[in-house]
Amino acid sequence: MFVLSLVFLATVLGVEGDSSVSSTPAWANETRIKLTAGFASASYCYVSQGLANWTCSRCNFIQAIPLDYIHTGQKVGPFDSLQAIVLAVPSMSSIVVAYRGTVSSSLQDWIFDLDATKSLVKDHYTVPNVDACQKAKAHSGFLDAYSALRNGVNSALSNATQKFPGYEIIITGHSLGASLASLTALDYVTKEPEGDISTITFGEPRTGDPTLVECYGTVLQNRTVRMTHHHDPIPMLPFQDMGFHHFPREIYLPNTEDKTFDQSRICNDSGEDPTCLDSVPFGKLVVDDHYHYLNFSMERGC
Repeated sequence: MFVLSLVFLATVLGVEGDSSVSSTPAWANETRIKLTAGFASASYCYVSQGLANWTCSRCNFIQAIPLDYIHTGQKVGPFDSLQAIVLAVPSMSSIVVAYRGTVSSSLQDWIFDLDATKSLVKDHYTVPNVDACQKAKAHSGFLDAYSALRNGVNSALSNATQKFPGYEIIITGHSLGASLASLTALDYVTKEPEGDISTITFGEPRTGDPTLVECYGTVLQNRTVRMTHHHDPIPMLPFQDMGFHHFPREIYLPNTEDKTFDQSRICNDSGEDPTCLDSVPFGKLVVDDHYHYLNFSMERGC
């Protein structure tokens, strides 16, 4: 079991003081979150294992209609080749976009080569004409990764919403894929402000700065859930004192065995609830906890 060293984590996180706690939105029930974890898990499968036609071994938890498969086929910055699957799920009346995250072979390289450079989101794509959105910054590497998939995903979403009118859109991903999901949601709602879109992510790193969080809250409001697990270190990165901040609403799964919501905690509105994952001491962070959410594997390959 790989444990992050105190030397690596010798930085003090700031903590917001907001202690208000409320329930998750009605759409984010336990069943929906578990199903979404399944989509995030399946996104790690290879095309040769049946991902693109939704026949992979991780795809059999639900019937879905594969609509598009988008990939780069090569590395983007420090990240391995990127991919996303777009599905229609009639039983959920949903269109799902699931992004693959950072593969395990490159995860530790990314951790130790962490680059905290931020860029204005508006320099990469149009954002809402809201002051916070015009000033919002995200991790430059995450923005570059999203830009590499953006045209394909946007085209797939446009086709999907025409083919399945009235379906809601759920954007998901794990690790890097979680940050790509968040950036996708902001991009989409800029073009379709009345669009029925939400995000459910797993093990998401801090995607941008506090201004991005403010922008996100303004335009997406209560349409996002961010799952964290036990001692997963990736949501602790990049550090707050590097100018990064999490989106609310976090739901924290505090146990190693995370198959149910029995012990889950709905965290406060700050995005940085000191009683949730932020409460875990640096020396107890365990990379293995990043690879398992709600009984689904989040590692590459089926």
